[in-house]
Amino acid sequence: MRKITMIFALCLATMATHAQSDDFGIWTSVEVQKKLNKKWSVGFESEFRLQDNAKKLDRWTAGVGGAYKPTKWLKFEAGYKFIRNYTLAETKGKVTKFLDDDELEPKNIKIRTSDPYWNSRHRVFLSATLHKKFGSFEVSLREQGQFNFRPETSMSRYGTKYMLNEWDSEEVDSRKDPSEIDTVKSKNTFYLRSRFQVEYDKKGLKWKPYASVEMYNGGTNFGIHKMRYTAGVEYKINKKHSVEVYYRYQRKSSADNGENLLNVVQNFKDDSGNPVYDLSSPNFDPSLFGKNDRSTHVLGFDYKFKF
Repeated sequence: MRKITMIFALCLATMATHAQSDDFGIWTSVEVQKKLNKKWSVGFESEFRLQDNAKKLDRWTAGVGGAYKPTKWLKFEAGYKFIRNYTLAETKGKVTKFLDDDELEPKNIKIRTSDPYWNSRHRVFLSATLHKKFGSFEVSLREQGQFNFRPETSMSRYGTKYMLNEWDSEEVDSRKDPSEIDTVKSKNTFYLRSRFQVEYDKKGLKWKPYASVEMYNGGTNFGIHKMRYTAGVEYKINKKHSVEVYYRYQRKSSADNGENLLNVVQNFKDDSGNPVYDLSSPNFDPSLFGKNDRSTHVLGFDYKFKF
């Protein structure tokens, strides 16, 4: 029991170092598995998530898949998921219209606010998992490649444009754009997910505590897109039914959404080396520009039925 406590303490200590959180969510899922023989199995899974401090929908998913286990220490999985995702209202800044493309001098900044909207995603994945027992502990490493396709969709947004060279003047040149229907372009993304997990799996014990860390690599520039730290416990009710509860800390980077626009503006200097634009104006919100990392604390509940 002391070893189990040490595993959870280590995982929670790792999460504590990433304490800057901007959201809390609740994730629930139901999974049904059918064992065809000793090596093959198929299944169906549905998931439902809440975001914005568990007050609003995040997404729901439905997926099918299959697994092949040629040996005790190796398992392959493949499947498809349909994802219906809800994007909250958000405000973003964008530098538009350059006076001189050679010198990359910006003419204005446009700040746009989009209304919340739904969009669909299609995902296919293939994974391989290695398992190894060390007494009552089981260590596993999973590598999963997943391809996502987001079809084109429409959403409503409005914006305000500011002239950069008059940003600090008393009369800021601004223009309210009327609400307009805009298109979110279709997008293909690939991610490589690497998960390391340790479980306490003692024979005859219905409780199975575990801890894991998972890294997502991918995006436009193929970098670390997301990190997940999880600690949970699975309870086996009987041979067919089991439930699981877990806590997860997730850190997501949106650096692949584009270059850091704030740095672009700040780096414009005159012949004396002084900044061309003074962005100390109270009207200027630097959080609208550049990299925007988000962290989420998740409380999860899963139910599995095997037959």
